[in-house]
Amino acid sequence: MWWSASILMKTTSSSAEPLSAPFEENIVLIKAPDEAAAMEEAEKIGRQGEHHYTSVTKDDIVVRFDRVLSVYQILHEDLTNGVEIFSRFLRQSEAESLQIPFNDEEA
Repeated sequence: MWWSASILMKTTSSSAEPLSAPFEENIVLIKAPDEAAAMEEAEKIGRQGEHHYTSVTKDDIVVRFDRVLSVYQILHEDLTNGVEIFSRFLRQSEAESLQIPFNDEEA
């Protein structure tokens, strides 16, 4: 079975200034026999995505796995154009937040 998983990564900085976007949500595709195995694989992928780097302002930036938010079974085995791979219900405030463009220059 195919699954999509929503993985939350948290970013911290050595700077005293708070980050404008301390979280990143990643949606990944996973092949697993059941939900538990998909969840386990999503956590593994999240942990493998941890990294650190030095920003242009010389701050140490650390990106760490925070948690798997959800796994969602994809109901089609044939992944073709238009197949839904992820969906979720949103509160009004969440939908409004998604409509605010993210400015990379502020990060």
